[in-house]
Amino acid sequence: MKNSILVTMIVVAAGCAPNWIGLRDTSETQSGVRVWIQDRDGDDFRFAVSNGGNRPVSVLVGSIRIMSPRATASREEANPWMGMPGFIQALAQDDMVQIPPGHSDTVFANFDVGRAKIKKGDLIQIDLSKAVLQDGRPVSVPPLEFRAD
Repeated sequence: MKNSILVTMIVVAAGCAPNWIGLRDTSETQSGVRVWIQDRDGDDFRFAVSNGGNRPVSVLVGSIRIMSPRATASREEANPWMGMPGFIQALAQDDMVQIPPGHSDTVFANFDVGRAKIKKGDLIQIDLSKAVLQDGRPVSVPPLEFRAD
């Protein structure tokens, strides 16, 4: 049986400059999982994850990265508190979200998007290559690509 991971991102840039224009907002591999951004409000992202495969999927929120030509932003770097990066998010959100076969869930992540130093015309990538796991191993998901407008 051939399964496929379908990763789709829809970015709503509410009050954030520059806007992101989708170049490759869908990425497919062989695992029956779908991931997309339901919403974006500045540094706050809401991902939807649907597992259409026959094995459980784990999403490691801290392994999702936003990359530009100059820098990378990850969840651990966002909102340091008392010298502990990511502390506030760790209290408010699970670091790992388990998605059983045939189920969906929402994954919340906060990034310091400013750390990616995005400028107009930049290629922006959302890297999920180490964030989506099956059987404890990363599923190879090519990065989703956007252009800063």
